[in-house]
Amino acid sequence: MLTKEMIIVYNLIKVTIVLMILSGTMMTAQAAGTTLGIGATVTSKLELNVVAADRIWALDPDKTPLIDPEGNGISVKANQPGWTVTVDADQPTLTEYTDSYGKKTLESPMSLQANPVDGGKGYTVSPMTQKPQTLWGNGQKGFARIAGLIFTQPVSFNDEPLTKGNYRSVLTFTLGMG
Repeated sequence: MLTKEMIIVYNLIKVTIVLMILSGTMMTAQAAGTTLGIGATVTSKLELNVVAADRIWALDPDKTPLIDPEGNGISVKANQPGWTVTVDADQPTLTEYTDSYGKKTLESPMSLQANPVDGGKGYTVSPMTQKPQTLWGNGQKGFARIAGLIFTQPVSFNDEPLTKGNYRSVLTFTLGMG
C-alpha cells in the first residue's frame, strides 16, 4: 500500500516528465567514470638445480682416467638470457679427508665438462680451482635448460691408497648474470 508521501513524490515525477517533454528538453543520463591504471614489473627469475649425488669413486691406476657421466646434470630456469653457471672447488685436487682435510692429494686434478642439451655453450673446467670458472655460458631464457656433467679423474701409481677416510673435494655451482 502506498503512503501519502509516496503518492505525492510519484505525482511530482510525472509532472516533471510531462513538463520536460512539452518544453522539448530531453533527459539524458551521463555515466560518471574513473580510470584505473595497472602497472607491473616482472621479477628476475634464476634457478639452478644440480642433479648429482655425492660420489665415492673406486680409482684404479690400471683404468685411468675414471670418467663418470652417469646421472649427473644441471638444469637452469631463467626468464632472461645471458646467464652463466660457474663452478669452483674447495680443494683444487681431491684431498685426503676423514673429519677434516689431510695432507695427501691425488697427483692429477679432476676436470668437469658441461654438455648442454638445448642452449648455451658448455665448457671443460680443467684443472678445478678455488676460483669460480665458467662451466656453462651464454644461456638462453627458458623453463628448464639442461646440461649433462662429465667428471674425469686421472689416477696414477703415485697416488696412495688411504687406510682411513677418502679423497674429497666439494664443488660449488653458482648461477648468475653475465
